[in-house]
Amino acid sequence: MKRFWLFVLTALCCMALAACSGGKKQDDETKSESVYLIDKEITVYVGGTYKFAPTGAEAFTYASDDESVATVSADGVLTGVSEGTAFIDVTAGESTVTCRADVIKEDNYIRLGAATRYVIAGGDVTIKAETVRNGAVTDEKVEFTADKTTGITLAAVSNNEVTATVAETGSYVITAKSGNLVAQCTVKAVGADASVLAKPTLKVEGCATLKWEPVEGASGYAVTINGGEETVTSETSFDVSSVTDGLKFGESAVFAVKALAGADDFEHIESMPARMAFAHDYKEKVVTEHTCVQSGVSDFGCATCGKKYTDENRLDDHVYTDKETPDGTGACLVCGFQRTKKVNYKYDEHNDCYFVAGVDGGYNSEDLYILAKYNDGTPEHGEKPVRYIGFGAFKNNKIIVRAFLPKSMTEFTDKDPAFVRRNGASLNDVEGMGGKSSPLRGSVFEACENLEFVSMPGVYTLPAVAESSYTHWNFRDCYNLTAVIVPEGFNNRGAGFMRWINTPAKAANKTDIYVIGDSVGAICDAANYPIGNDIGFGNNTLLSGDVLTYDENATTETCFKWRYADDKHDEVVSGGKHEFNGKNVCRKCGARNDYGVVYGYDKDFVNADGSTGAYYVGDNKNLAESEVTIVDVYDDGINGEKPVKFVRNRAFEGNKFLKKITLPASVTRLDGLAFSECANLEYVEMPGVADLNYRDIANEGIYENAGYIASDNNFLECAKLKTVVVSPIFEINCGQFKTRNGSGLPCVELYSAGTYTESKINIIERAANDLFTGNIYYFGELNRCRRWTKDGGEIVHSDAAHNYAHGECVICGAKDDKGVAYKYESGAYYVGGYTGDGEIVEIAETWNDGDNGEHAVTYVAKKAFENQKKIKRVIMPSITDLGGQVFWGCENLEYVDMRGVTYISYANKDGDGNAKRPDGSVESNNNFRFCNNLATVIVGNGYSSETGQFNSDRIHGVVNLYVYGTSTVTTHPDDNILTGKIFYLGDGEKCFTWKFDDSGNVKAGPSEHNFVDGKCSACGIYLVNYAYDSASQTYYVTGVASGITEETITIASTYNDGDNGEHAVTYVARKAFENKTTIKRVIMPSITDLGGQVFWGCENLEYVDMRSVTYIKYNQPGRPDG
Repeated sequence: MKRFWLFVLTALCCMALAACSGGKKQDDETKSESVYLIDKEITVYVGGTYKFAPTGAEAFTYASDDESVATVSADGVLTGVSEGTAFIDVTAGESTVTCRADVIKEDNYIRLGAATRYVIAGGDVTIKAETVRNGAVTDEKVEFTADKTTGITLAAVSNNEVTATVAETGSYVITAKSGNLVAQCTVKAVGADASVLAKPTLKVEGCATLKWEPVEGASGYAVTINGGEETVTSETSFDVSSVTDGLKFGESAVFAVKALAGADDFEHIESMPARMAFAHDYKEKVVTEHTCVQSGVSDFGCATCGKKYTDENRLDDHVYTDKETPDGTGACLVCGFQRTKKVNYKYDEHNDCYFVAGVDGGYNSEDLYILAKYNDGTPEHGEKPVRYIGFGAFKNNKIIVRAFLPKSMTEFTDKDPAFVRRNGASLNDVEGMGGKSSPLRGSVFEACENLEFVSMPGVYTLPAVAESSYTHWNFRDCYNLTAVIVPEGFNNRGAGFMRWINTPAKAANKTDIYVIGDSVGAICDAANYPIGNDIGFGNNTLLSGDVLTYDENATTETCFKWRYADDKHDEVVSGGKHEFNGKNVCRKCGARNDYGVVYGYDKDFVNADGSTGAYYVGDNKNLAESEVTIVDVYDDGINGEKPVKFVRNRAFEGNKFLKKITLPASVTRLDGLAFSECANLEYVEMPGVADLNYRDIANEGIYENAGYIASDNNFLECAKLKTVVVSPIFEINCGQFKTRNGSGLPCVELYSAGTYTESKINIIERAANDLFTGNIYYFGELNRCRRWTKDGGEIVHSDAAHNYAHGECVICGAKDDKGVAYKYESGAYYVGGYTGDGEIVEIAETWNDGDNGEHAVTYVAKKAFENQKKIKRVIMPSITDLGGQVFWGCENLEYVDMRGVTYISYANKDGDGNAKRPDGSVESNNNFRFCNNLATVIVGNGYSSETGQFNSDRIHGVVNLYVYGTSTVTTHPDDNILTGKIFYLGDGEKCFTWKFDDSGNVKAGPSEHNFVDGKCSACGIYLVNYAYDSASQTYYVTGVASGITEETITIASTYNDGDNGEHAVTYVARKAFENKTTIKRVIMPSITDLGGQVFWGCENLEYVDMRSVTYIKYNQPGRPDG
């Protein structure tokens, strides 16, 4: 190969000298000759022939670049010699056209893949057969049979696939037959506790013997050299001298050894092959100098085994990369030799750069290296960067296998005035491009069906655009593409990797993204161009969905990690993806099977036992699975086995495929927007999530620099979600099951993972969860309402609504709650909320929920009736306490009977500061705030409250209190909607008394006294209290009667207490009216004596009539009050 390039360069130099020294004059006559071929690519079998039929000239010559593959006779007959590819030049005069000739074997066989398949006894394995005839895969039907009739069952999956279900351990030979073709493989069923044999540790001694240490449990070893046939040996060494003796400098051999399990050993699984590359440790001694363009002589000697030889025509390799230029420039850094010939570069005058227009005729390189700079020889152009690849430049190219773009080829602002949309808008302004254009102008590699590898380290974004010369289908129908290298933060916004009409139906979706860093922005726009389906705009279904991240320590044993090989950015070292054994453990790195789910590792997570490190469910927006089960423990092959603890923020956001997800009990947290916009999500099982309460999430750890994150909106716009299995103590205090406008059709039903008695589910913010129906089912027998269980893995439940007859459910005995939510706690029921629509609410004095028996109802929870606009009357005679803001905003409420409430404490806590109220409420106030139409409230005997309960900033003085008893009530100063009029239980005739009439309505006496001569004409009470003095047989005044706040006090001239007859009132006792600031006028015409300090402190007193007082003696024994 080195001599060949020297010959080419020498020939080129000779041609250049000839051009300079002579040639035809301009007026010489020339005859134009051209070559035209119908077929530029042909395929023949080994031994087959093909006759060229060129046109455009009278005579043609033919030359093959590899006659070991194909020869061409002088008259244009090509003969296939061996399997491979040759390029045939057809020449006439100075015109040449190149044709590609692929020579294949005319083989017929059945391909089954691995010769031995392992499966856990009791499990199954699917075997696919491909029938190959004349080198092509056919759709022929394949018949499968097993060598045993017991222990194994075969079930056809398709025309050429079968599933083998194995009931017991053993070896089973499966035979596949199609016509006259037969193939076999062995299914080995091992025990559930079977272990994978360890990989042998390899070394080569003396450059001749491959050796390894014995592997415990191995019955033998299979050795392969350079991927050839396996050789089985029971030894722990193998002679490889026949291979190593022929290796020269720069050449190597690859040895592989795997440990085998015995034919009757069902407790072990054969190991993954251990591989090592071997090369002699040659030391070079330069005899005469040489470079990549000038040959010389070098002596080589192996420092290990002493093997020596001399290379008389030593040429250095071209230097395409170095430490300063690891990505290369597409040309040799020493001599400028282009790595890939016949690539067509053109000058772009608007951007003063070059671009790739395509390939020239005769292009034959599988490796496409795009130059970083180019010079077309035109002085005014000079050497300039190559900035982009033109529209459709390599479309339909069947030769390219690997493509390398220089790192300098990246997004730029196109200055061409014609670079505009059909409407005239600049194409630099495509969304997500930041005012720049993509270096891939659309359909660049479309339908390059042999393309396998692309490196584009400078391409950060593939846009979503579809104009005539700037589109997004750069890798459409590249169905053999397996690896694409991109920079950190790469975004694929359009249909870059689209599966379309030229992709065979059976072609696998296998394009993996290799990111130069830790993460990509997005490998697809799941909403418009998803992986797995097409919603009408395009897709990215050729993508596998897998992303491999860069790690300088990556090896062939580290999965989902990769690195460049020894500063060569055109070679990749990686363990690839996981290879799982029958126990779903990766044979290479030990990771557990994630079934396509992306997990992340949080090294800072603190577990319950104090240890740190746990896994979380990561970015699965593009996961193309409808049903997903999250594992409880995971092992990524790097951080070991740890629990899976939470679902990260926005993990499945916008996923259109997800319908059902099951989270294990180990997952206790959803970090906000976890399933938002999952439009097809129907079922969620999350028994370990005890609450979805609101919390702000700090920008640290995995959320460093993530911006504002909160834990709400986990099921935002999940309009198809019906079933959610939750923890028995599940609680919500913010919006989780909701729509943006708050008017979604309720669809979500909750299923408690515990029984009714174990459960204490609390949906605090019911109004903020408009998708929640209010239905909660509890695990248990279906002979009761609102119960659920599983039947065949599917949830079945009893009725959500009770079937009432005569106020009692005929199924479970529960009473008709009429929309009142009764909850049980510690031997009593309380009211937890209200979903009814009636104007009158009657709270039962006792309740029976069908599970906990009949008990009293004594408490109403915090905000239980908040903002219930329809309610007008509430009757709750057994209630003794309110939890705070109970009737807040019930603006049409008019009447409340809470005769059992005698005292409302503000803070109801135990000695440790914990809430004693059953719903956890501590602060009880404002129970009737903004009840602006409230007029009648029946309270308990001697009612009082530590804080204001009846208040509003819109209206004052509208509520009368009716005391269920005669003990004095104390109101709070903040109760500004009270009138101050308090009625006590009585005959309902006298002033400020009330009773229930025959219809159960409140009947009250007058709310004002009508005093005549100091006595009320309505109820007969007096303004003042009188006492009888038997010594003088007169009455005297002891003070103002209870409840009297009149400004004018009239003292009767005579009085009759009903016992002592009627007598004159002549005396006022000491301090009888002391500090009565309401009194302004006193009329007491019959009084003849005052007992001292009678009106002390009556600061508003203006007028006194005591006309009979003629003398007041300071010291007067015998006064009635002493």
